[in-house]
Amino acid sequence: MPSPKPVATHGTCGCTGVHPPAPLFPVLASPTESGGKGRNTLRMDLIPIACWKLNDSGFNFGSSFVVAATKPDFDALANLAKQYPGSPFTIFGHADPVGDDSSNKTLSGHRAQSIYAILIRDTARWESLYQSGGSEGWGQGALEHILTALGFSLSAGYSAAVKQFQQQAGLSPVDGIAGSQTRAKLFAAYMDFLCPTAWKPSDFLARGADSSGKGDFQGCGEFNPYLVFSQSEEQAFAQPENQAARNTENAVNRRVVIYLFRPGTTVSPDKWPCPRSTEGTSGCTRRLWSNGQTRRSPAAARREFGDTQDTFSCRFYHRLALESPCEGVEPKLVELIIPLEEDIDGDPETPDRIRLIQQDGAYTAELTVGDPDVVKDGENPLYYYHFHAVPPGKYAVEVFAHKHWHAILAGLQVSVQGAFYSGKSFEADTDGDQMGTPHEFLADELPPDHSLDLGCC
Repeated sequence: MPSPKPVATHGTCGCTGVHPPAPLFPVLASPTESGGKGRNTLRMDLIPIACWKLNDSGFNFGSSFVVAATKPDFDALANLAKQYPGSPFTIFGHADPVGDDSSNKTLSGHRAQSIYAILIRDTARWESLYQSGGSEGWGQGALEHILTALGFSLSAGYSAAVKQFQQQAGLSPVDGIAGSQTRAKLFAAYMDFLCPTAWKPSDFLARGADSSGKGDFQGCGEFNPYLVFSQSEEQAFAQPENQAARNTENAVNRRVVIYLFRPGTTVSPDKWPCPRSTEGTSGCTRRLWSNGQTRRSPAAARREFGDTQDTFSCRFYHRLALESPCEGVEPKLVELIIPLEEDIDGDPETPDRIRLIQQDGAYTAELTVGDPDVVKDGENPLYYYHFHAVPPGKYAVEVFAHKHWHAILAGLQVSVQGAFYSGKSFEADTDGDQMGTPHEFLADELPPDHSLDLGCC
């Protein structure tokens, strides 16, 4: 697949500490192999900037009920969201290839819905899963798991534990029967236990505009396996005595992934390509590669998406995951060119020193006027600071002045698709003409009968 073209963005900053305040200019980013020389106009694609994954261990086999051991995973999600404030979520559930497309889409969709319900504290969604007749891990066993996690002992029996909870929750009657009112309280308490941080539907990609969650959560079923067995492995695992081993090996395929996008990004549910979790597979099949069945089928050797990038059937999800460490892909390094005004430190006697530092401290690089990677603009009072092999992530740009480093840009998001700041994107020119902010996809301008691909299918 060809590398994305370089793109440019521009942001403003109210930072003080450097006097006079320093104007900021477009930031140019491109994959390393391009050398950072090209410029073009930004396409308003979906740009995932971070991801979170819940492994199969978060659910029992064939279940959509979330187990108590996932509490650290939700803590990690809360920390991730703090690093990327204002970045909307969408949730994808995935199943392994055992079974049929229809049932696996249902299960993966229910898992995504189950996570979504936790994040927004929607106990009614859990009740709908519970009412499915005890399938997918719901039923008394789930309630016993919740009671235990909340500290209620089952030593005197299930009914006694329910009574104890009812008393503590101020419910009436205290009858030891976990009816709908008791379940709602149990579900709410367990959600708070698992994930102390709560979000609102407006924090998701479609802003909760669709009551069935279209654009906010979806199930991909078995269309996008991370791991595809070799043909010989598939034949061996087909034997009844090897099915337990097969299920263990397939665990990497049973996962829930959340993508975070540039702040300000939103979608209209009617333009989102993935079907609702309650809908069948036909909406998925329209998005498959022409060789989608081959991609998810065994070949001579075992394949993993992180290595081969040829196991996902869905074109849309493939493009979202192509730079995702949650799907095992090593992020590509980029070249970053940051144009800044001349004498940005306010000291004409001292060459400007600029530092690029990643938020987590994993990458730091410093350039000084006079270095080979600092080039003066021949027509404008600018210097171009060229940083090499920059890993995708969130950055601050700092200038050294008055014996200290001062941030002149904090929260610069770098990816192979470009560099973005505060959800704003601009053309790659020195006067910083604004292109607009990604509040709606350009796809909204398509005629109703046009086949939407969001620029990345």
